[in-house]
Amino acid sequence: MKVIIISVFILLTQYALANEKTTVTITSLTNGARSTVLEACGTATHIEGKKPLLVTAKHDASFYTTMTNADGKWCVLILRWTNKGEVDATATTLTGE
Repeated sequence: MKVIIISVFILLTQYALANEKTTVTITSLTNGARSTVLEACGTATHIEGKKPLLVTAKHDASFYTTMTNADGKWCVLILRWTNKGEVDATATTLTGE
């Protein structure tokens, strides 16, 4: 049991440190014409310049993951369940750093 608790703590610590090393900005949030889709676009950078990054966008209870291009830009289509236009995004490296 102690091993499981320590493993979970290590994983959570690594995840928190990864988030401190990345910056994610949503630059565009657009409603799809006559649909329930939002298009979220933005940029993501790593403090050490690592590329590509995995960006995860969260809208209500749904998560959508995509990768950045060589310039650190990303876009993802999100199925909107509510009329709220609130989207959060986080990023990490491919190795979880």
